[in-house]
Amino acid sequence: MSDVFLLGRQRALADARELLWDNLEESIWWDKYRDLTASELSAEKIRLQHENFHPVLVSFQTSFVPTILEVQNEAARLVLQYGASRRLASIYAAMNVIADVSYPARSEVCSEEEHGRLSDALMIFYVSIPAFFDALSMASHRVFQPKHYSEKDADLFSRKYWDAIGLIEGYSNISGFTGWFRRIKNVMRHPYAHRIPPYVPAAEHSIEDAEKNKRLQAAYSTALVEKRFDDLSRIMGDQRRLGTFSPKIYFFEEDSWTPLNPTVFEDLFTFQVAALSMLEALLPSEGFLNKGT
Repeated sequence: MSDVFLLGRQRALADARELLWDNLEESIWWDKYRDLTASELSAEKIRLQHENFHPVLVSFQTSFVPTILEVQNEAARLVLQYGASRRLASIYAAMNVIADVSYPARSEVCSEEEHGRLSDALMIFYVSIPAFFDALSMASHRVFQPKHYSEKDADLFSRKYWDAIGLIEGYSNISGFTGWFRRIKNVMRHPYAHRIPPYVPAAEHSIEDAEKNKRLQAAYSTALVEKRFDDLSRIMGDQRRLGTFSPKIYFFEEDSWTPLNPTVFEDLFTFQVAALSMLEALLPSEGFLNKGT
């Protein structure tokens, strides 16, 4: 069967690979011909990832969705269509929110509404990535029906599983992503799905901000006693505007944090490269795009 969407998937794979942090300086988007300081280099990479994620992710969607509609095995096609493609749509929606709220040049604090949208989007993003791979693994099980593996045990990040479905050579396409996927599941997904969700502070406050907040809190207490309710609203607004937005994902239980933008965008592009690499190893098989005899 002719794979008419192959070129689209190859382009989506190549573009995502170029936008990985370590590849950016050799990418088609890099145009800096002078030496940059470490902070300038990081800022430029974050800017490029932020500016280019949308068309690259769209190219993934627009090549993936029509491809899976051509899958020959009906049971596999259903789990890809109603499982994997929906997870991909969730990732797309979440990334748009994250990029909209946490843009690289932002310094003003998040509003309550923005903060809620950002927190929800991060949860959806990190829950949806493993779920996408679960759907792809389920589809492979429905096609190959390997012995000694139930559908829930299917795992396309396992070398033994690739061997069981008779495509051990395909494992070489994704073996480099196994450590990344463990981090996604154990460090990122599990807290969002099962424990205390990681937190993005709406603002960071300097010593000067803390002193201003003390004065505002004293003014608030006075206004409350004197029942100056209009002043209460103004004072609370002044308090919310204190500080600057410093995008970090904070983990309560570990008392640790990771920078939001480079972490999320790197995970997005790594997800796209891993997913497309995995897909290309599966599609030529009978039951996927190959009708067989």
